[in-house]
Amino acid sequence: MKLKIASIAIFSLVALVNCSSGYQTGGFAVFQNYTLNKDVSTGTDLGTKTGKACVSNIMGWMTTGEGGIKEASAKVDMKKVKAVDYQITGFLGFWTRVCTIARGD
Repeated sequence: MKLKIASIAIFSLVALVNCSSGYQTGGFAVFQNYTLNKDVSTGTDLGTKTGKACVSNIMGWMTTGEGGIKEASAKVDMKKVKAVDYQITGFLGFWTRVCTIARGD
């Protein structure tokens, strides 16, 4: 009976933590690090400046940071945003960082 209760508790914890970690490729991974492209431009010129702004999340309980396009472009005094990427890094679903990467001039 104790084994059954422990198994249910572990499964529930994994399921809840996995849902709280934001963007994911799916499945339960020990470590995740990937980039998603949000580029809607038709050209290949990405500009000369790259700004990055990040938001960190701990188990869905505490989120800190400013991860918007405006914040990322302001860090490098960018006037025109040409492309936007998102970089997601996570560890066991307990900690996740989502960064907005703005490229332009």
